[in-house]
Amino acid sequence: MTDPVVAETAIAQILDLYPSLTAEDAVAFLCVCAEDGPSLKALSKRLDVGQSVATRRVSALESCGGHGLGLVLMSRTEEGEVRRTVHLTPVGQELRDTLRVSRT
Repeated sequence: MTDPVVAETAIAQILDLYPSLTAEDAVAFLCVCAEDGPSLKALSKRLDVGQSVATRRVSALESCGGHGLGLVLMSRTEEGEVRRTVHLTPVGQELRDTLRVSRT
């Protein structure tokens, strides 16, 4: 999603559906949509923020103890390994597909 108008429209749609999110959270969601399964480190580089900020963005999208939206899930790649990846949940996939349909 490199077209600024398309990205801006998608961000506005996300914020309309989920008013508790910030524009930055919506951008993080779109980054995960573009590459389902990025590492947290790759996501933080793509967002041009530190890993702690990227973790907060993911937490807003994730279902953490019932407080998130359930759009993404962060998990470790291997047991005991520090690398974490971020994937769309079925709810996140549905939102991604809705955004794609509205673009066409």
